[in-house]
Amino acid sequence: MRTFRWMVSRTESSSLENEEIELAALYQTRISRRSSFISLGSFRRSELISRKINRKFLQIVYYKH
Repeated sequence: MRTFRWMVSRTESSSLENEEIELAALYQTRISRRSSFISLGSFRRSELISRKINRKFLQIVYYKH
């Protein structure tokens, strides 16, 4: 989703928030099976696998903006 990539690039308030948005963006693009998942950040694939991202967390991050 382009909005997610835009938010990740423009958000600079805190590193924690950046990480949360990046994870949510990767999770979202992975669900939609877009090719942009690779360009978005294949460097966080291992982190995605090791971390359990439930839909509640995703909704909180998504609707926060």
